[in-house]
Amino acid sequence: MARLAAFDMDGTLLMPDHRLGEKTLSTLKRLRDRDITLTFATGRHALEMRHVIGEFSLDAFLITGNGTRIHSLEGEELYRRDLAPDVAEEVLHSAWETTASMHFFNDGGWYTGQAIPELLKAHVLAVFVISCTIQSECRRIRSLKSASAAIMTICGG
Repeated sequence: MARLAAFDMDGTLLMPDHRLGEKTLSTLKRLRDRDITLTFATGRHALEMRHVIGEFSLDAFLITGNGTRIHSLEGEELYRRDLAPDVAEEVLHSAWETTASMHFFNDGGWYTGQAIPELLKAHVLAVFVISCTIQSECRRIRSLKSASAAIMTICGG
């Protein structure tokens, strides 16, 4: 018999409005009542997922950030995989010629340089919009350890 059920969030469990539907929630609670451990896997930030599952009192393991973090039922970080500092520095300081939205994640949330309405609506609990062009302004940041504070200072946030 299964003891663990793992689910993707966006496009699978979450409704188009980024919420759990009543039928889905009822099914998840029935699984939990049968002593099946719930696990949610997502590209979302752990801050968002804690809110989503906390709103419905669902205890679950969380695999977040596209597998870069795993949290226990109690919220304890069990695993983390960060970019090597030299790789992150190279990405942060590279000149990017793209219209793609650039994002920077850290444990406090994530930062984006483009206020894309659909993106902001889907990630309202963990995103910080910075009012600058990441590709040009963030090249002035020299230490990833202080990147979040520096991004907010550079951009006037």
